Amino acid sequence: MGKVLIMNREYVILEGALDGTVGRLIIYDAMKNEATLKLDELTKVVTNSENLNLLNND
Repeated sequence: MGKVLIMNREYVILEGALDGTVGRLIIYDAMKNEATLKLDELTKVVTNSENLNLLNND
């Protein structure tokens, strides 16, 4: 079973870098507080955003 991420506030993903399932996502809440999610092969990111673009980390 992978890791479970529970956040107690809403965040918006403004930029992301993902290579397969390994990489990082930088997210901001409504007050512009930044959080970085470091992803590994066991982390699953689920979002309902239709505007999420994941970029290759070349």
